Amino acid sequence: MKAASPLLSLLRLRRSEADRAAQELAARRRRSEELQARSAALQHELGLLPLEPTSPHALAALAASRAAMSSMLAALAAASAAQNRSVGEAEAEHRAALQRSRALERVTEEHARQAEQAAQHAEQLRLDEVAGLRGALRAADEGGVV
Repeated sequence: MKAASPLLSLLRLRRSEADRAAQELAARRRRSEELQARSAALQHELGLLPLEPTSPHALAALAASRAAMSSMLAALAAASAAQNRSVGEAEAEHRAALQRSRALERVTEEHARQAEQAAQHAEQLRLDEVAGLRGALRAADEGGVV
Protein backbone atom coordinates (compact mmCIF):
# COMPACT_ATOMS: atom_id res chain seq x y z
CA MET A 1 0.00 0.00 0.00
CA LYS A 2 3.03 2.30 -0.16
CA ALA A 3 1.95 3.52 -3.60
CA ALA A 4 -1.39 4.64 -2.18
CA SER A 5 0.06 7.59 -0.28
CA PRO A 6 1.60 9.30 -3.33
CA LEU A 7 -1.55 8.53 -5.32
CA LEU A 8 -3.73 10.08 -2.64
CA SER A 9 -1.46 13.11 -2.42
CA LEU A 10 -1.62 13.55 -6.17
CA LEU A 11 -5.40 13.10 -6.08
CA ARG A 12 -5.68 15.87 -3.45
CA LEU A 13 -3.55 18.08 -5.69
CA ARG A 14 -5.73 17.37 -8.72
CA ARG A 15 -8.90 18.10 -6.74
CA SER A 16 -7.35 21.34 -5.51
CA GLU A 17 -6.53 22.30 -9.10
CA ALA A 18 -10.13 21.56 -10.12
CA ASP A 19 -11.41 23.69 -7.23
CA ARG A 20 -9.16 26.59 -8.22
CA ALA A 21 -10.28 26.29 -11.84
CA ALA A 22 -13.91 26.38 -10.68
CA GLN A 23 -13.23 29.50 -8.61
CA GLU A 24 -11.52 31.19 -11.55
CA LEU A 25 -14.44 30.27 -13.82
CA ALA A 26 -16.92 31.73 -11.33
CA ALA A 27 -14.91 34.96 -11.06
CA ARG A 28 -14.73 35.34 -14.83
CA ARG A 29 -18.47 34.69 -15.16
CA ARG A 30 -19.19 37.35 -12.51
CA ARG A 31 -17.02 39.83 -14.41
CA SER A 32 -18.87 39.01 -17.63
CA GLU A 33 -22.22 39.54 -15.92
CA GLU A 34 -21.00 42.88 -14.51
CA LEU A 35 -19.99 44.05 -17.97
CA GLN A 36 -23.36 43.02 -19.40
CA ALA A 37 -25.17 44.85 -16.60
CA ARG A 38 -23.11 48.02 -17.21
CA SER A 39 -23.88 47.83 -20.91
CA ALA A 40 -27.61 47.39 -20.26
CA ALA A 41 -27.61 50.33 -17.82
CA LEU A 42 -25.80 52.53 -20.34
CA GLN A 43 -28.24 51.57 -23.09
CA HIS A 44 -31.10 52.43 -20.74
CA GLU A 45 -29.55 55.84 -20.00
CA LEU A 46 -29.07 56.42 -23.70
CA GLY A 47 -32.77 55.78 -24.21
CA LEU A 48 -33.64 58.35 -21.53
CA LEU A 49 -31.95 61.22 -23.37
CA PRO A 50 -34.42 63.78 -24.74
CA LEU A 51 -35.32 63.32 -28.37
CA GLU A 52 -35.92 67.01 -29.17
CA PRO A 53 -33.44 69.58 -27.91
CA THR A 54 -34.86 72.92 -26.80
CA SER A 55 -31.92 75.10 -27.87
CA PRO A 56 -28.79 74.95 -30.01
CA HIS A 57 -26.69 74.43 -26.86
CA ALA A 58 -28.95 71.56 -25.82
CA LEU A 59 -28.54 70.07 -29.29
CA ALA A 60 -24.74 70.22 -29.02
CA ALA A 61 -24.85 68.73 -25.52
CA LEU A 62 -27.22 65.98 -26.67
CA ALA A 63 -24.98 65.12 -29.62
CA ALA A 64 -21.88 65.04 -27.41
CA SER A 65 -23.67 62.93 -24.83
CA ARG A 66 -24.88 60.45 -27.43
CA ALA A 67 -21.41 60.24 -28.99
CA ALA A 68 -19.78 59.64 -25.61
CA MET A 69 -22.33 57.00 -24.65
CA SER A 70 -21.97 55.29 -28.02
CA SER A 71 -18.20 55.07 -27.64
CA MET A 72 -18.65 53.77 -24.07
CA LEU A 73 -21.05 51.13 -25.41
CA ALA A 74 -18.54 50.12 -28.06
CA ALA A 75 -15.79 49.84 -25.43
CA LEU A 76 -18.08 47.79 -23.19
CA ALA A 77 -19.00 45.53 -26.12
CA ALA A 78 -15.31 44.92 -26.85
CA ALA A 79 -14.58 44.24 -23.16
CA SER A 80 -17.58 41.94 -22.97
CA ALA A 81 -16.44 39.99 -26.02
CA ALA A 82 -12.95 39.60 -24.54
CA GLN A 83 -14.44 38.54 -21.22
CA ASN A 84 -16.66 35.98 -22.96
CA ARG A 85 -13.56 34.49 -24.59
CA SER A 86 -11.93 34.45 -21.17
CA VAL A 87 -14.94 32.61 -19.73
CA GLY A 88 -14.65 30.06 -22.54
CA GLU A 89 -10.98 29.51 -21.72
CA ALA A 90 -11.79 29.14 -18.01
CA GLU A 91 -14.51 26.61 -18.83
CA ALA A 92 -12.03 24.58 -20.88
CA GLU A 93 -9.45 24.74 -18.08
CA HIS A 94 -12.07 23.66 -15.54
CA ARG A 95 -13.21 20.73 -17.71
CA ALA A 96 -9.59 19.61 -18.18
CA ALA A 97 -8.90 19.83 -14.43
CA LEU A 98 -12.02 17.78 -13.69
CA GLN A 99 -11.00 15.17 -16.26
CA ARG A 100 -7.52 14.88 -14.74
CA SER A 101 -9.03 14.53 -11.29
CA ARG A 102 -11.55 11.90 -12.39
CA ALA A 103 -8.89 9.90 -14.23
CA LEU A 104 -6.70 9.86 -11.14
CA GLU A 105 -9.70 8.87 -8.99
CA ARG A 106 -10.21 5.84 -11.23
CA VAL A 107 -6.52 4.92 -10.95
CA THR A 108 -6.67 5.29 -7.17
CA GLU A 109 -9.80 3.16 -6.94
CA GLU A 110 -8.21 0.47 -9.12
CA HIS A 111 -5.08 0.53 -6.97
CA ALA A 112 -7.18 0.14 -3.81
CA ARG A 113 -9.10 -2.75 -5.40
CA GLN A 114 -5.88 -4.51 -6.39
CA ALA A 115 -4.39 -3.95 -2.93
CA GLU A 116 -7.51 -5.44 -1.35
CA GLN A 117 -7.32 -8.45 -3.68
CA ALA A 118 -3.66 -8.95 -2.80
CA ALA A 119 -4.48 -8.76 0.92
CA GLN A 120 -7.29 -11.28 0.52
CA HIS A 121 -5.03 -13.59 -1.46
CA ALA A 122 -2.31 -13.39 1.20
CA GLU A 123 -4.89 -14.12 3.91
CA GLN A 124 -6.17 -17.10 1.95
CA LEU A 125 -2.61 -18.44 1.62
CA ARG A 126 -2.15 -18.13 5.41
CA LEU A 127 -5.45 -19.91 6.02
CA ASP A 128 -4.48 -22.69 3.59
CA GLU A 129 -1.13 -23.07 5.33
CA VAL A 130 -2.79 -23.29 8.75
CA ALA A 131 -5.30 -25.84 7.44
CA GLY A 132 -2.47 -27.88 5.92
CA LEU A 133 -0.51 -27.84 9.18
CA ARG A 134 -3.57 -28.92 11.15
CA GLY A 135 -4.19 -31.75 8.73
CA ALA A 136 -0.56 -32.87 9.00
CA LEU A 137 -0.70 -32.70 12.80
CA ARG A 138 -3.95 -34.66 12.88
CA ALA A 139 -2.51 -37.32 10.58
CA ALA A 140 0.60 -37.50 12.72
CA ASP A 141 -1.53 -37.90 15.88
CA GLU A 142 -3.56 -40.67 14.29
CA GLY A 143 -0.44 -42.42 13.09
CA GLY A 144 1.10 -42.23 16.53
CA VAL A 145 3.93 -40.00 15.47
CA VAL A 146 4.37 -36.80 17.41
